[in-house]
Amino acid sequence: MNIHLLEDRACYIAIEKVACSSIKYALGHHYGIASRKMPHVWPWRKLTPDRLLELRDEGVWAFAFIRNPFDRLVSCWAHKVARYRGKRARCPLFRDLPTSTGFIDFVAWATAQDPRRCNWHFRPQHRFLEHQGRPLTDCLYYFESLSGDWRMLQARFGWPDLPHRNATPHPHYRELFTAQTRDMAERYYARDLEIGGYEF
Repeated sequence: MNIHLLEDRACYIAIEKVACSSIKYALGHHYGIASRKMPHVWPWRKLTPDRLLELRDEGVWAFAFIRNPFDRLVSCWAHKVARYRGKRARCPLFRDLPTSTGFIDFVAWATAQDPRRCNWHFRPQHRFLEHQGRPLTDCLYYFESLSGDWRMLQARFGWPDLPHRNATPHPHYRELFTAQTRDMAERYYARDLEIGGYEF
C-alpha cells in the first residue's frame, strides 16, 4: 500500500510485517483518520506505483521501512500460522494452510509461491520498492533500528510516537532455519538481501 501523506508532500510505502500496523496507527492519528477499525481499512489516500513515480518527479518524498527477510518470514509464520495452533479459528489469509504447519514446511510452501502474486505478508520486499526498473523510494529505513529511524522522521514531520502493534513473540530466526530452508529463503529473497545489505 502506497499511502500519500498529502499535507507533508510525502508517501509511506507500507510493507507487511515491517511495523506497518504501528506506523499506520501513528500516521492515522496524526492525520485525523483513525477509527476503531483496523488501520488497513482506514480512508488512506492510496497511490498506484505509476502515480507515485509521477509524484516523485514532482518533488513528493517517499520512504519505506525494510526488514531482514529471514526474520520477517519467521514473524509471518508465527503471527499468521503458529499462534492459531490448537485453536478452531485460523487466520483468514492463510485458511488453506493447516495451523499445525511447522516452520520448515512453511518455508518450503512460501518460497514455492509466485513472488509477484503471493500473500503480501511474505512477498519479497523489493516488489513494493521498485516499479518498471525504477526505485519508488527516496529513503529506506530499517526495522532493526526502528526507534531511532522513526525519531528522525518525527523531527522532520512532527509525527507522534509509535505504538506497539501486532508484536508476536518468536525465537530468533537462526534457531529455526535449517541449511535447506536457509538456501530456499536466500534464493527467494535474493534481491531483498541485496537491497538491505542483509546476511543470515
